[in-house]
Amino acid sequence: MNKQRKIVVVAMFKNESAVLLNMLESCKPYVDFYVLQDNGSTDGSNQIAKNFLTDNKLSGVVYEEEWRGFGWNRDQLIQFCQSVNHGCDWILQMDSDELLQVDVDFDWSIFNDNNVHQFQIPVSVNGCFYLRAWMWNANVPWRFNHDVVHETIYCADPVINNNLIVKDMPNTKFQHIRYLQGETWSNPTKFISQALQLEEDLIKNKSLLTDTYHFWNLGHCYNDAYVSTEFPLGEIQQKEFARRTIFYFQEYINFIHDIRETGVPKFIDEQSYSALIAIAYAYKFLDEIDASIITAELADKFVPERNDHLWYLANIYYEQAQYDLALDYVNKMMSKERTNPFPRCCHFIDSTLYYDSSSNRLQNFQQTILDKI
Repeated sequence: MNKQRKIVVVAMFKNESAVLLNMLESCKPYVDFYVLQDNGSTDGSNQIAKNFLTDNKLSGVVYEEEWRGFGWNRDQLIQFCQSVNHGCDWILQMDSDELLQVDVDFDWSIFNDNNVHQFQIPVSVNGCFYLRAWMWNANVPWRFNHDVVHETIYCADPVINNNLIVKDMPNTKFQHIRYLQGETWSNPTKFISQALQLEEDLIKNKSLLTDTYHFWNLGHCYNDAYVSTEFPLGEIQQKEFARRTIFYFQEYINFIHDIRETGVPKFIDEQSYSALIAIAYAYKFLDEIDASIITAELADKFVPERNDHLWYLANIYYEQAQYDLALDYVNKMMSKERTNPFPRCCHFIDSTLYYDSSSNRLQNFQQTILDKI
């Protein structure tokens, strides 16, 4: 490694004994200091963290902090980190159900630029990629807003905060691998609760129209929630949450683009594109197929180079036995100019939907359709 700068990892956990050690081990070759916040574990997670540092003769601290909420606890964690004499140049955040993966030929000199305030780290989850600003200059004072979910970070120096220099990792040679396990993912009502909490918070604080980040995430929370089987009223309640997915995402898109008036987006917008794909699936869940198709077709105007809407349309026409239409969409997806757009596009990119990926997903579906014709 040509690594010249030091990294401190910050992570918080509660009852994550099944996954915590995997995360810590993945960081060991690259990290110089650990600041780990235990939020009241009763399953031995605290001792696992302490033993990891002791057994490997690593520098770091494990401390306890009561759980009060995602934003509040993240804020306490990063303040605690900045109060410790760790001697590091960069702060890297990790969750317990993640791994840090660094290729052997990664060029560490990217971290030598002290003018950069944040790095956007590639995240891979089930073959999907996105960028997340989870690495910060340790010489800058950071704070987290006390958001109930989808917590956000800011610089306590207003001059820097208004002029943040954010740099994207140039490739996936340094990335987080998420595998969605551990204690937090075992809660069957996790997303239902988050949707209701975020909705209450935005309405109570009258911030829905001023906080567009959480406006979008409100639709996203309802989208994650409606597939749950834990609703006491069953499918009828699932459908209500699906309708809320549609409602909040449609209102977000209209607020940003005035789409009902103009019919076209104001700019290329991946978040609205992802929202439209989610709306299409929600309409399908509600058996409103025509509305679903119209929504997926509209998505093309927001990010024409992405393939998610084409994949959706190919599948929905296949399900309706309209095989010629399904084949048209798959053939378009396999056009040589439609290469994987990551990191040009970076909002939940499914790499298997592009012909230049290592997956045979498109070829296999193309053959399945041809077998029907």
